[in-house]
Amino acid sequence: MAAEVVLDGGQDEGGLGLGAVIADLAGESDRRSGRFTGAFDPTPAITPSGVVTAGNYGAFQVVAPATWMEIYGVNLANTLSQTWGGNDFVGNQAPSLLGGTTVTVGGKPAFVDFVSPGQVNVQVPLGSTLSQI
Repeated sequence: MAAEVVLDGGQDEGGLGLGAVIADLAGESDRRSGRFTGAFDPTPAITPSGVVTAGNYGAFQVVAPATWMEIYGVNLANTLSQTWGGNDFVGNQAPSLLGGTTVTVGGKPAFVDFVSPGQVNVQVPLGSTLSQI
């Protein structure tokens, strides 16, 4: 049986604990509370069609050098959210590492402007070729 676990922050009968609703695919559910254990896979993964251009409100599947690209997925950063700031620059060189995240395009490091677990924004490196993403 496939199941979905939804943590809701509820309280058990003693007023403590974390609540969860466990629902199977048929829609039947069972409320449970207490300690939950399981495995978490921290491997970054890009969602299907999760790489798009950021220009003109995105959604184009072709990128060119010096354009902005958005990457969507899970576990893409080790921080909740970070945008580059003045301290991230070395001279006038933009950062290629932000929030524990690096991106390469065609083997070249990209400038990383924004990171979160679900999204990364980068500038396609100069010298990259126009390519389908």
